[in-house]
Amino acid sequence: MARELGDETAIVRLSAAAERAYEPRFFGDHDEKFGWWFGLNEPYPRGQRSAMMMVSEIGQGGDWTRAFETPHMDKLEAPTVEGIEYPSMGVLQAWNDPESGTLYVGTYAATSDRQGQDTSWRVTNLPDSGEVFVICDGQPFDRFEAEGSATIRIDSDIDNHRYQIFTGYRGQGASTREARRKRSSSAASQSIRTVPDSAREVSTSFVPDGGPICGCC
Repeated sequence: MARELGDETAIVRLSAAAERAYEPRFFGDHDEKFGWWFGLNEPYPRGQRSAMMMVSEIGQGGDWTRAFETPHMDKLEAPTVEGIEYPSMGVLQAWNDPESGTLYVGTYAATSDRQGQDTSWRVTNLPDSGEVFVICDGQPFDRFEAEGSATIRIDSDIDNHRYQIFTGYRGQGASTREARRKRSSSAASQSIRTVPDSAREVSTSFVPDGGPICGCC
């Protein structure tokens, strides 16, 4: 809360007190995990308490307020990363940029003895899996395959990688807007197709006794 309110003095003092009293330390076979023990003399850190401390470590001013005030309803329809082989591989970022239609994903080896081993994961909720292309660590990446119209499977390895997955997703409501545009285009096309028939009926009504008319009518 001190960071949320911009109280730098309180941040420094509280951080120092937490370092002294809350027992922050790495653990696991390879020190690949981190938590706070809070002086409880337990074999593992408490999850909820550690999660709250992690928020205080990585959060910036205004983040706490935005978490409650900013709706993120597009999470229900945006491209989503699934099937990560955790805890062998971790994800350090996965976020959609609707301006460029790109999903940014960062991975790392969460368990060091699994580093370099093959793995696979999926991206779902794609507008069109056939239109996706991927860049990994700045280079074109083709080790992915469509699994249906809205999902791809990425075959990679457990390591530090940065993916740019060009999905074409343009934000909440984009699919609805596209469907509306297609309906409008279809209606306009149908209207154009039916005009000649209507015009033909009107033209013949002006010819006495339905006599001969030009071939175009």
